[in-house]
Amino acid sequence: MVIPYMSRGASDSSFLRAKGMASYGVPVFMGETSGDRSHGNDERRSVENLRTGAELLLKIVLAVAQER
Repeated sequence: MVIPYMSRGASDSSFLRAKGMASYGVPVFMGETSGDRSHGNDERRSVENLRTGAELLLKIVLAVAQER
């Protein structure tokens, strides 16, 4: 299932698209249950979050590589 997701803030995607590169946002690392500390001095992610995010990123890279 694919669900549209909009995040606050910005990414480098607009610069990549301006150069002709397709760019899609994927929330690789999910929000933490212990509170949002994004971009703060004490920003942190759990080991489980890091593991699942890295696995998702690997699946995306392998899927894109197989298409080429």
